[in-house]
Amino acid sequence: MAISFISLALGVTNFLVHPRRHGNKLQHNEGEARKMYERWLLDNEKNYNGPGEKERRFMVFKDNLKLIETHNLVSNRTYELGLNQFADLTDDEYQSIYLGGKVERTSLSLEWEWDTSNRYRYKEAVPAL
Repeated sequence: MAISFISLALGVTNFLVHPRRHGNKLQHNEGEARKMYERWLLDNEKNYNGPGEKERRFMVFKDNLKLIETHNLVSNRTYELGLNQFADLTDDEYQSIYLGGKVERTSLSLEWEWDTSNRYRYKEAVPAL
């Protein structure tokens, strides 16, 4: 799952992310990830309604944790990722809840023309008074 939003705080709660290193690889086993999740639930005062919701959120949390670890493995990064209050949300959920829906990336196409005063201007520009 790609997370394109900044749903993970930069350098925050570093104490939560202390996985074992095996060479250049980070690893949390299922039990460690579960303990981190339970601690994160308490720290962020999260409670879920409905059967299976807590487990579903744990799966999202694990995906986000893996993304954090993978990102932080790269040594030439200028920032680190960490867990924050959004660590149980998917990219789509975050965008829908906090950005008012899925953000579509569009390219802005502008048409320019050479005007009589020898300069470029946007065709739809408001004429000078």
